[in-house]
Amino acid sequence: MAKEYPNSEFRGVDPDNCEFVIGNITETLPYKDDTFDFIHQRILLVGLANSNWDKCLKELLRVLKSGGYIEIIDTDYKNVINTGPLMDKMHILLCWNLESRDIPAGIPLQLEERINRTGYINLVETRLFLPLNHSSKADKLMWQDYYHGVLNIRPLMVKYNPE
Repeated sequence: MAKEYPNSEFRGVDPDNCEFVIGNITETLPYKDDTFDFIHQRILLVGLANSNWDKCLKELLRVLKSGGYIEIIDTDYKNVINTGPLMDKMHILLCWNLESRDIPAGIPLQLEERINRTGYINLVETRLFLPLNHSSKADKLMWQDYYHGVLNIRPLMVKYNPE
């Protein structure tokens, strides 16, 4: 993204015109109010407990400039369609594991309500169904995210589902 928009500054995304900052989205980020025109948050589902989502959304709104945009992209693991029996088992186990740690596996379906409660205006929600294949750039990226996520939960899968 930084290469496509060389006149912009980015925080934490690409190695070029980028600055990495340590912060906690559920507390106060190390930025002043009204800092960013655009904020992109992706695949934070497995990182935020139920109670932290509202804090996260409020903090994103705090650092967003008036008239700015926030883009949140995440996967709904509870309502995956067109999967086989092993994928179904994997999703059930993944959702059970997330929810046992108070992480809402169905957060994408809750975001609109949570965002409205937080004080955002002009909310536009778009739901996309991305196939896990390699036919487009978005599909390839989704597959990469998914593949790496599955690799990370292999020990859990083997423990509870040795198939």
